[in-house]
Parts: sequence; C-alpha cells; structure tokens
Amino acid sequence: MKRLAIALTVLLTGCKPPEIPMLIQPDPQPLFDQTVQLLRAKKPAEAMVPLKQAIAMADKMRGEKRIHTLSRSGQLLWSLQERGLAEQTLLVAAREIDASPGSVKADVSGMTFRMLGIVYRDLNQPAEAIPWLERAISADKGLPESSPQERGMKQMMLASNIQELASQQCRAGHGPLSEETDKRRLEVCSAMRNPNSVGACIQTPRACTKGGWMQGEKKVW
Repeated sequence: MKRLAIALTVLLTGCKPPEIPMLIQPDPQPLFDQTVQLLRAKKPAEAMVPLKQAIAMADKMRGEKRIHTLSRSGQLLWSLQERGLAEQTLLVAAREIDASPGSVKADVSGMTFRMLGIVYRDLNQPAEAIPWLERAISADKGLPESSPQERGMKQMMLASNIQELASQQCRAGHGPLSEETDKRRLEVCSAMRNPNSVGACIQTPRACTKGGWMQGEKKVW
C-alpha cells in the first residue's frame, strides 16, 4: 500500500517521491552479551562464534552504529587475545571515523582510538601506540559533563589515557616528555571528587626509568 501511495503521488503531482527510510539496522548487542558471558566462563573458542556474527552484522550497517559495532568488536577481540584481528577491525573503524569527521560521538571515537593504543602497546609497539592514545585523549575532551556522573566518567577516561600515553612515551625512549605528560594526569586527578577510587590516580608523579617503565609511589589524596 505504501509503494502504491508513492506511485500515485508521482503520477498525480509530478513530484519526486519522498525517500524511503532505510530498514532498521540489526542489533549486535545480544551477540556481544553472549560473547562476554562466554569470556567470563573461560570459553574463548565458543566466544568467537557470536563475535564473528556481530562483525559480519556490521556489513549491514552504516554510520555511527557500524563504527560502534566494529569498535566494540575490536575491544572484545583484544579481550580474546586476538591482537591481529583486533588491530584490523579497529583500523577499519578508525578509517571510517576519519572519513566522516564530526558524525561520530566522542565516546565511540575515544574507545576506538584508545583500543588501538592498547593493542599496539600489547604488540610491543609503543611508537605506534602513542598517536592513537593522543587521539583518544583529544576525543575524551569532547565527552559531555553536564552531570557529576558524566564529569566523573570524563575525568576517569582522561586520567587513564594520559597515564597510558606517558607509559608508552617512556617505553619509546621519550623520558622527559613522558614525565611532563604524567603531570597532566595528576592535574586531572586533582580535580576529581574521589581520586583515590580511580586506578590511574593512585601514584605520585612517576619517573621514567632506564628500563622504559614509569614508577611512582602510592599517593594519599
């Protein structure tokens, strides 16, 4: 009936028919939930089954939902220690974010960039991790903070990503730069209501050692 009505509109008025909205995009969340449950049950091989289905489902999506699906899939692939597949999936998401700047929310961009940084960290490629962590921090700055809860989440993400960035800068041989970056972490932590509850805030200014590690002592806020 709807197609008939559109055809009649064209016939009688000569007007261009209204665009038919795209079909509702599939929902990968149940598949992600299954993956997480199987991960918790320590069944990684079985967890890959619904996750692969979710990744295939992304081909039927477009826009931010597709990017979010790819990004979340990459995050779960990392949890399954599938570093190569995680890298590939996250890079696809990152390219699509770059292809449509401004069309993706800060939390989606931030998660994508952060996970790429984490993947390269785990692949022992700190120089590759650094630019992605820098992009994650830039994305985090765009997170909403209209409520105390939102502000707390924003500060927590910033502190975590800044801490990780400083660590990778140290591992890459940029000692003085990593220590300057670490000061930014403490600035974010000092603005929190309860910084001692955030893992990224538990240490004093950390020093970059010759071994490429950031070390500090626990801080009493």
